[in-house]
Amino acid sequence: MYTDFVGVLGLDSALATGELRIYPGDWKFNTVTRNDLAVGIAAVLSESGHENKTLSSIV
Repeated sequence: MYTDFVGVLGLDSALATGELRIYPGDWKFNTVTRNDLAVGIAAVLSESGHENKTLSSIV
């Protein structure tokens, strides 16, 4: 999940008010910034061994 999407879950409001209104449950998730992904992808693709290859992502 992209970190910038977390605001949709109401976490911005919860931080401001100190109250998070969500349905009960076991809420665990990880987030990543788009910039961190871009830096990671650039680091991998700048290494040798990726020339003339098609890379894909399975989600």
